[in-house]
Amino acid sequence: MDDTIYSTSTQHRLFTFTPKQLSDLRYATNKVATEKITESIKRRAAATGIVESGVEEIDCPTAEEELKLVAYYCVKCMQLSDHFQFPSNVKATALTFLHRLYLTTSTLTLHPKKLLLPILYLATKTENHYTPIKSFIDAAATAGPKVTKEDLLDPEFTIAMGLRWAFQVWHPFRGLEGIFLELNAIAAGHYQPPKPKENLVLPAAEAKVTLLELLAGDMDRIGRAHGEARRLLTTTALLTDVYFLYTPPQISFGAFLEADRELATFYLDIKFPESDLAGGKAKAKLLGVLDEIAKNHLSAGLSGESKNPYQGLLLQLPQNGITTSLAMSVDPGLVKEVTRIDKKLYRVTKRDQDSAGKKKPEEGNANGGQTGNGNGSGNGKYDEDEERRAKKRRLEREKAEREGDVFGASLSDVKTAGAGSF
Repeated sequence: MDDTIYSTSTQHRLFTFTPKQLSDLRYATNKVATEKITESIKRRAAATGIVESGVEEIDCPTAEEELKLVAYYCVKCMQLSDHFQFPSNVKATALTFLHRLYLTTSTLTLHPKKLLLPILYLATKTENHYTPIKSFIDAAATAGPKVTKEDLLDPEFTIAMGLRWAFQVWHPFRGLEGIFLELNAIAAGHYQPPKPKENLVLPAAEAKVTLLELLAGDMDRIGRAHGEARRLLTTTALLTDVYFLYTPPQISFGAFLEADRELATFYLDIKFPESDLAGGKAKAKLLGVLDEIAKNHLSAGLSGESKNPYQGLLLQLPQNGITTSLAMSVDPGLVKEVTRIDKKLYRVTKRDQDSAGKKKPEEGNANGGQTGNGNGSGNGKYDEDEERRAKKRRLEREKAEREGDVFGASLSDVKTAGAGSF
């Protein structure tokens, strides 16, 4: 499992962590967002004459609650992808984008519900799965959410910044296909080991006999193991932290190990024979990592009551009350908990927005009316002009699209439209 090429990728450099690093990053993101919104509410309250001691307690979601909320909406994104019938790589890329984005972005800043469809559409472009935007909007409407072209495209810049412009995602699917093909080649007697190890591994005929004895006439066993491993990679693996903690080859083999331990062990014995002493040490180390992936992250037996191998760390595990499967997403207890967190988030963000719109009494006019616009300028006329210019630009853009003018309005028109800005 040579990861030399992968080690030069942005995924490895920007989005690979130890469990503690990953947990610390999530706590830090929540802390920064909480301090920022708390300061904002208090500052605006002070501007209206309310002293700090008179400000009602600000109850922001904790880092644990934020992770539960993001994990729940990741399940929703997975369900949306299945509704669109997108291939596995598109679904996996969309989920990975969501996970990456909310490492450094708080739900206090940007609610995940607003980004599900924009991220899913961005994933189709990233994976070269051509989907006309009109078809996407029509399909989205059948699932419930009604969106416009602007709703899909406007958030892309924000998403790209959150992803640090690293769009490529290395998935474990290709590695799993390699395991499947090699096991079938061994069963057919066609396996050819790498050149440097030709004298260390079993001859093709002997390897075939050993594998057929293991299969005991069940020739569909390899296919079933492959299918179960792929199911794990397209469901549970996308709702856990394995992409942040392990390499794609390790993830693919960990899923295969969880699907069929005997077949996986046989495959490792072929790759690391007893006669290869150095290979034997590598095998023992690798098997420890694969066991960690299978038992701690992908096992179907994991639940909230299971022993937590990462005690005290904020990771996506059912032991932490995180939704890591489609079955868990409908659990009444978890749904109730996520609903509570969502309401808590709504209250604090609405409070910040409301405080932004409040003005001092002296900002009112002689008739008791308010001339403030909510941005601190107190100039309602400015808002009207700006709104009018924005509407004009939008109409010009739509007209240009209908007429096929890909370069938009002329420079003179743009200057005229913005003439009143200064």
